[in-house]
Amino acid sequence: MFTENQIDKLIQPLIDRQQRIEQEIIEIIGKRIADVKEITPSDVRRLGQMRRTGADVKAINKKLSELSRFSERQIKGIIKTAAQDAYEDAKPFYDYRQITQIPFDTNKPLQKAIEAAGRVSLGNYSNLSKTTAFLMRDRNNPLIVKVTPAAKAYREIVDRAVQSSVTGMGSYNTLIIKAIQDLTKRGLTAVEYTTDEGKEHRIRLDSAVRRNILDGIRDVQQTIQNMTGEEFSADGVELSVHMNSAPDHEPIQGHQFTNEQFDRCQTGLPFKDVNGIQFAALDRPIGVWNCRHLAFRIIIGEKTPNYTLAELEKIKADNADGITVKNKQGKDEKKSMYWCTQRMRQYETDIRRAKEGQAMAETAEEEAQAEKFKAEVSKLNNEYKVFCNKCGLKPRFDKTRIYI
Repeated sequence: MFTENQIDKLIQPLIDRQQRIEQEIIEIIGKRIADVKEITPSDVRRLGQMRRTGADVKAINKKLSELSRFSERQIKGIIKTAAQDAYEDAKPFYDYRQITQIPFDTNKPLQKAIEAAGRVSLGNYSNLSKTTAFLMRDRNNPLIVKVTPAAKAYREIVDRAVQSSVTGMGSYNTLIIKAIQDLTKRGLTAVEYTTDEGKEHRIRLDSAVRRNILDGIRDVQQTIQNMTGEEFSADGVELSVHMNSAPDHEPIQGHQFTNEQFDRCQTGLPFKDVNGIQFAALDRPIGVWNCRHLAFRIIIGEKTPNYTLAELEKIKADNADGITVKNKQGKDEKKSMYWCTQRMRQYETDIRRAKEGQAMAETAEEEAQAEKFKAEVSKLNNEYKVFCNKCGLKPRFDKTRIYI
C-alpha cells in the first residue's frame, strides 16, 4: 500500500497546477490595479467599457476552465494507480485460500467500482470548482466578509480603484492595500458545505483540493479492500497505522477486529479487538471526516499484526511527547505531535498566503506593500524552521512554494 509520502508525490502535480493558476489570476488583477494608477478622468469611460466587455474576466474564467479540464484527467489517473496498488496488496490472501486472483485490468466488476469511485471524486472536485471564489469585504459594511466569484471580485476592485483615483474619495493607496490583503489573505476559497443553519464552511482552494483527492484515494483503496475481502472470505480487519494520529482513533489503530466487532465500531457502539481489549464507542467512524486510516480486510489467524501491542503503545507515547508551548495566559501547556503537524500545515498555508501577497503587490507596483509581505514571508519562514526543529519534524518547503 502507498505510503503517505508516495501519495503526496502522486497528487502534488495536481496541487502545483491549481496553485499556478491561482497565482496567474491574482497577477491579472494586480496588473489591472497598476494600470488604474495612470488613468485620467477621460480614461474612465474606456476603462469602464473594458471592464464590462470582460477581457480580463474572460482570461480569469479561461484559467479556471483549464484547471477543471486538467484535473479531470489527473484525478482519473491517480484513482486508477491507487486502486491497482491496493488490489495487488491482497494477493497473499488469495494464495492462502488457493483462489486465483483475476488480473487487475480484466476484472470487470473491479473496474466498474473504480470508475464509480472516480466519478464521486470528480463530482466533489467539480463542486469545489463551481464554488471557487475570493473572500471580499462588503464595501458598505467592512465587518462582513463575502464569498465573491473571482470575476466579480476583479470587477469590484477595479471599480473601487477607478472611483478612488478619479474622484479623490479616500486614499487610493489605502484602498489598493486593503484590496491586495483581501485577495491574498485566504487566497482562492472553496465553499465545502453549508450547515443546516445556513452557515458556509470555507477553506482555501489548495487545501480543499488536496483533501478532496486524498479522500478519493482512500475511498478507492477501501473499496478495493472490501471487494477483495469478499472474494477471499475475509473474517476481520486490521486498521492501518500512521504516526501522530488524531486522539480519537489513535487507541485502536493497528488492532485487529472481527467483522462483527468492526461493524459495531463503525455504527457508534462499544467494541473489542481480537485480544478482547474493550473500546468505547467512537463519534467519528474510521475512514470519514478526514480520517487517514484504512481497514485492511484480513483472515484472522493467518495475518500476523504489523505492530505488536508494545509497539503501538510506543507510538502513542511518542505522539504524546510533543512540545511545551505558552498558552494565552502565559502558562506552559503540553502539546502532542499531532498538534504539531496541524500547526505545521497552518504555517505552510500562511507562508503561501504571504508569498501571494508579495507577488500581487509587486505586480500592482505597490513597493511598500510588497516589502511588508516580503518581511512577513521571512518572519514566517524563520518561525517555521524553528518550530519544526523544536518538534523534530522535517520542514516541507515544497508545501510553502508558489508559482510566479
